[in-house]
Amino acid sequence: HSSSAKRKGCLMPAAIKWTAELEAEIARRLVNRSLLSICQQDKDVPSRGAINEHLAESEAFWAICARARRLHALQRLENVEVDVDTCNEDNANSVRVKVDFAKWLAERLLSREYAPNQKVEHSGEIAVKRVICNL
Repeated sequence: HSSSAKRKGCLMPAAIKWTAELEAEIARRLVNRSLLSICQQDKDVPSRGAINEHLAESEAFWAICARARRLHALQRLENVEVDVDTCNEDNANSVRVKVDFAKWLAERLLSREYAPNQKVEHSGEIAVKRVICNL
């Protein structure tokens, strides 16, 4: 599925005029919802592929979207906190699944704070050989 594939009612890559206002609007929506949800439900935004292409081309857009995704992840964690506070026998399994998902989300989107610390140490030498193949 390419980014130029037609999506009913959406803005196609050739028709998109990337402005600071459009970038800010996409980022604002990312604070509350996932990119997939935005692209599936909001017909006034570019396709997911077009947004991903623009993310790859624009460091500034990447930065504001990264901040928005981070805020979205923090909101999701706060919502899980509320679920944990209201946990009882009837909803314990549901809350457990939400907590597991929140941990997974935090490790990926909030990795500085929540990812397991891994430290790789190396001692000794690494030998590197140049190999030439004649085919």
